[in-house]
Amino acid sequence: MQKEAGMGKTTTASAAAVPLTQENPALAKKNTPQEEEAAAEKTAAAPTEEDVPSFRAGMLCSCSPRKAECVHCTYRLDNDPPAVDNDSMILRKNYNAAKPHTDRYDRYFDEVVVPLGDSKENKWRYAAHHLISGNQVFKQIPELVRLAHFCGYDINAYANCIMLVGYPEDYPDVEHMKSVSAYDVMSESRVQWHVGGHSYRFDIEEKAEICRQVGIRNKKKLVPSDIKTYAELVQTEIEKLKQRLMAKKDRQMICYATEQEKQKLCGKLDHIAAEIKSKLAAFTDVGKPHHSFPYFVSKEAYRYTYALPRTAKVVTVHKEGTQLSLECYRLEHFTEAIAQQKNSLVLNPKGTIILNLSDERWRWDCIDFCKNVVYFIYLDDTPRTILPFAVEKMYQFPPDVRETGRDGMKFLQQNDTEILVWLRDRPASAYTSPVLMIRRRRKEAGLDSEVM
Repeated sequence: MQKEAGMGKTTTASAAAVPLTQENPALAKKNTPQEEEAAAEKTAAAPTEEDVPSFRAGMLCSCSPRKAECVHCTYRLDNDPPAVDNDSMILRKNYNAAKPHTDRYDRYFDEVVVPLGDSKENKWRYAAHHLISGNQVFKQIPELVRLAHFCGYDINAYANCIMLVGYPEDYPDVEHMKSVSAYDVMSESRVQWHVGGHSYRFDIEEKAEICRQVGIRNKKKLVPSDIKTYAELVQTEIEKLKQRLMAKKDRQMICYATEQEKQKLCGKLDHIAAEIKSKLAAFTDVGKPHHSFPYFVSKEAYRYTYALPRTAKVVTVHKEGTQLSLECYRLEHFTEAIAQQKNSLVLNPKGTIILNLSDERWRWDCIDFCKNVVYFIYLDDTPRTILPFAVEKMYQFPPDVRETGRDGMKFLQQNDTEILVWLRDRPASAYTSPVLMIRRRRKEAGLDSEVM
């Protein structure tokens, strides 16, 4: 018996209207294994958002994988380790190409420092210094290096250069004489010393003394941890720039593909260099190298400014026959007069005494005259044990055997920088009053048993 329409009767027309793959999956044609593999490969090859190469974390632009210009941007595609072509020869060449200079410091260097250094018997050498150090600083922030390279920034450009002084032709091997050479050059040129690297270190005692001197000269209260090297200070400024670029990217859409944005980025780096240069250039202020704070490109430049004693008393000792001549001087460092004289020390005579060694009271008079002075300079072949009290070897100058002559003032003038370094490396112990020192020395000489 036939089924009526509407009661489930199947007709040709109704069968054709039902897609077999949806209503009758059991009747669908099965693919062969080869066909299924080909279909899978086709699906995998179809481009999707996930197929766009990954964007680096920390990129400094508002990049988007949905933008074709971002996908093909050379800044985004630059995944190689950052390379910084830090070349002082090219830097010097670019500096020379910018002549005649209009910058005040550059003109001073060209017109004063170079003629002065070239006039020396042992000519000075000059160093083209990267204000933003390429390898020590810039290279340490890879993402900024990539962006700067994309924007056309040149680490060796004139804008990143300052000329400084280096060692003269007779640069010594002895360590303390290296300091003497550096201080002589800085005193005459009023330009920072470039030799020695930009990541120098100080021991905690020297940092404490630098903090004290910064407090006196710059009126800034610091603790030892505040003392930073040149490399650390520049690194901080470059890190700040990176953070500002990150914040800008988060606030608004920023793309460095335009020439305007490229120039802005290069301008920001040049501005940092200009600010640093202004500090280094302040070293030329007569008698005020501390105006460069906190930027000192070398340890010796820092020490020259803050680690040298400002004042000290010395006594010259000269024995001739039965007579002992003593002269006391107050030595002063870093006054306007020093800068004008181009000397390291101003010598102020404070008194002279000539003692007769055959007189029974000579030891009393000697001790009274020397008061609490601990630094003694022995002239000619005067025995180092001639005084009635002991003088530690470290406080005896000169440390070696040499011709000194008999004129104490002349010897001090001729060796002022070496004496300054000698004083720097031999700071006196805790202050002792003249009265107490006299009593101790009398006791030591067997002249007085009283001691405090």
